[in-house]
Amino acid sequence: MPAFLAAIAAALFALFPLTDTDIWWHLAIAREWLAQGTLAADPLTWTPSRVPWVDIHEYFERIVYFVFNVGGAPLLVIFKAILWGCVFYLFARTEDGRKSRKGSGNKAILLTAVSVFILFTFRYTFEIRPVLFTLVFLGAYWNILPELTAQGTSLRKKLLFCAILFAIQWFWCRTQGLFILGPIFATLHFAFHFRGMPRKIKAAAALFIAFLFALPLVHFQGKEIFFYPFPLLNRLLGATAGASAFAGGIAENRSPFTLLLAKENLWQNGLLVSLSIASLIVVTKNVVNGGLHADRRARDAWLGTCAVLALIAERNAALFLPPFIAILLNWQSARCREKSAAAGPARRLAVSQEMAHVHSAPEQKKLLPVFHSIVHFVCLALAAFALCFWVRSLTAYSTAISGERVPIHAAEWCAGHPHPGRLFNDDRAGGYLSWKNPEEKTFIDGRFILRSPQFFERYLNYACTPETFIADADSLDIDRAVLPLRYYAKWGNLIPELLKTDRWHIVYRDEFYVVLDKR
Repeated sequence: MPAFLAAIAAALFALFPLTDTDIWWHLAIAREWLAQGTLAADPLTWTPSRVPWVDIHEYFERIVYFVFNVGGAPLLVIFKAILWGCVFYLFARTEDGRKSRKGSGNKAILLTAVSVFILFTFRYTFEIRPVLFTLVFLGAYWNILPELTAQGTSLRKKLLFCAILFAIQWFWCRTQGLFILGPIFATLHFAFHFRGMPRKIKAAAALFIAFLFALPLVHFQGKEIFFYPFPLLNRLLGATAGASAFAGGIAENRSPFTLLLAKENLWQNGLLVSLSIASLIVVTKNVVNGGLHADRRARDAWLGTCAVLALIAERNAALFLPPFIAILLNWQSARCREKSAAAGPARRLAVSQEMAHVHSAPEQKKLLPVFHSIVHFVCLALAAFALCFWVRSLTAYSTAISGERVPIHAAEWCAGHPHPGRLFNDDRAGGYLSWKNPEEKTFIDGRFILRSPQFFERYLNYACTPETFIADADSLDIDRAVLPLRYYAKWGNLIPELLKTDRWHIVYRDEFYVVLDKR
């Protein structure tokens, strides 16, 4: 029941407009794939992309394109809500959660209420992005890996589970760039079981993991796909000097510590930091505890890995939340089973008799109703708070597309007013402009992995040194710029400087975007 409630809450909280701007270039690329077949070069931008050009999100793009064609943006919102519900259900319905609960029902209710409140706080991370499919696949790993090492699982079932994971991993390799997380998670799982496995099983496990890592090679552009996750992780983490431009220039790639210092989303980032640090402390203790079951230690190790990633970049909260909620929901029942397993039969009998005596005491009987009432009140208050704010947020949505984040009306105007030169645009607007105006190529979009650090650094420098852009616009034949005014207002210095030159003038303006043309 707690897993089901968490899944329902996640699905409901995911019902908000399409705020992730990258979904539009995913749709545009899928349209190009279907029209032209295999693409050897980037069809959406006129600036240079990395060679060879690899579209790692092909299967994701085709799925969302199909959904969009059937029901438009509203159906895509419903689709992502269902997937987010599936993610949290897959993680929370672990073996710990399916076994009988020996803990207090009030504690289970309280943990469920806390989980729902946490999901509400981070609800705007529930976007339609390729990482959503990654979380679905990780949820399958979360459930299947323990079956591969369970003594009660037959060989036939284990072979079937292996085949399922191979199929998932094969599909994952052309769905999202973090497909390497599956083999890494499998390696962690078998590492904690390694000591107790027979020699033949160890060899089979090593072969299984090696095959998972090698699956990208069976795809078209297999070599490029195989190495794709490494520069992606480097750019997400900013591990090198070149990658630091991406880590610092992309808002969601900044650390929650950095955002706290900048006083951005104080409540959400403060909670993310607190939960991540608390998780690291708890899971470190559990991982080194040899008395715990290997499955529990492996899952805790994975939660610790995700906690570190969440502290490095805010966007990694999406990877951290599902295992955190799963372990939180199953925490009470897991503790009860561990204590029961650690104690001998005589000790368990003594504890049972002691508990029966305590519960029969008159004082305890008087206090229990009061305690139950307090727990129920706290849970009701948390649920009511989340529900009221969620309902209130729904009334603010008039469309399934966020007009604050993409140039809905500016793109329509540009389609009806062509220009002879090239287009410059903010990276957030690039995908939607490509989707609405397929005849015109954009300067940049959200696929930063296709760009060199030097290109991206120069692009960001345009906002700080407008004279650089003015010179490049002349040399590159740029005569139109589509820039945001409010939500991504980093171009506040560039727009006035362009107007001062008397060569650039505003040809379109609305509440959120402006279009400037060069005479």
